[in-house]
Amino acid sequence: MSSNSAPIRWLKFLVGTSPSARDLHSPVAAVRFTLVATAIYALLMSPQLNLQARFAPLFRTFGNKLFANGFGTHDEASVHFFDAGAKDLFDQVNRAFVLELPRSYEKNIPRAQGEKDTLLLLQSTEKKSGGFLRTGARLMAFTPAAILLAIVLATPCSLRRRTVLFACSFILLAAFVAFRLSILVVHGGFAVPQKSYHLYEPSDFWRDVLNRVYTVVCDNPTFHYVAPIIIWAVVVVGLSFVAYNLQVRQENSLAPKT
Repeated sequence: MSSNSAPIRWLKFLVGTSPSARDLHSPVAAVRFTLVATAIYALLMSPQLNLQARFAPLFRTFGNKLFANGFGTHDEASVHFFDAGAKDLFDQVNRAFVLELPRSYEKNIPRAQGEKDTLLLLQSTEKKSGGFLRTGARLMAFTPAAILLAIVLATPCSLRRRTVLFACSFILLAAFVAFRLSILVVHGGFAVPQKSYHLYEPSDFWRDVLNRVYTVVCDNPTFHYVAPIIIWAVVVVGLSFVAYNLQVRQENSLAPKT
């Protein structure tokens, strides 16, 4: 089939590699971007695929890689991530905890509740104490990842540039999730003086700053949807700036010297 045939041109338009799709001033290209991004997002969030359940273990593995062997500069502190619905949850917590727990303590371990499918064990080996927080893989990481993937795949650009866009966007997304988790555990445990395992005792000023950041980053339901769009926009603008500067340098190098 010829590369100029109607089906091939239509396919290139949907993929976003055709000149008409890359014309951001065209209303048709804008409509195409919206429809493709929406369709991909709906597919990723489809209950039939149940990608959230498959993503949750990756989210917990990511959290353990970050914090299971230390929290920031505090090697004596750690955060372990568990499936809050696991049948052997007590045994997993007991193996990770600094002290041996009696079997009677099992009833005190929080279980999965609604969207909160992940249990966090915060502990200090120095103080031989710990506590629990619950969070959800969907709103904390899966929904932002699905939105970001959808708009990256719908972005009208060459496949090479889209590959770079994908890599840079998801590096920033990983940093964003790590920041959210850090704020969550600091606000909910490590910066609470009443907790026996606390690491920080912030002043009233820094407590107010922490509360405000937590409210925006972790407790605001709209932020799950806005943050990936901001990440995408930052990367797109950054790549456009780099591409423009490279083009200017190339043109200057090819220009005849006087």
